[in-house]
Amino acid sequence: MLFNLLSAFVISSSTVRLTTFGLRRGVPLLFNVRIGRRHIHHFVPGILVAFGAGVAALFASDSRIRETLAIPLGAGIGLTFDESALLLELEDVYWNREGLVGVQITLATASLLSSAFLAMRILRRGERTKEERHELPRVRDPFAV
Repeated sequence: MLFNLLSAFVISSSTVRLTTFGLRRGVPLLFNVRIGRRHIHHFVPGILVAFGAGVAALFASDSRIRETLAIPLGAGIGLTFDESALLLELEDVYWNREGLVGVQITLATASLLSSAFLAMRILRRGERTKEERHELPRVRDPFAV
């Protein structure tokens, strides 16, 4: 689940950063959402997607569904955190010096998610080894039906 979250986060934040870079250079790579004359920043769909996936995961009883919902959750968080400088400054500072805060927050989050993923792998490997040696009782998934 954490790998899905991390992968979606990194892919979405990288893709949207490349897309906005292309738009700024006059190369429309993916999309530039406008409603009337108003530009819709990508944190808006990011928040909607992340909240929707989070709420759906709360009501999902199947672990496979929760693992799948980690993908839109990570993508939504990536879209939102990429524009975190705009949310903090309350003005469009995406390409200004103040906009580097958004890049720093995104990279820090990716680093934390990566560290958590590696730590969980290490802990699970040790847990499986102890289970195989019958030094640790098997624990049932509390979310399994």
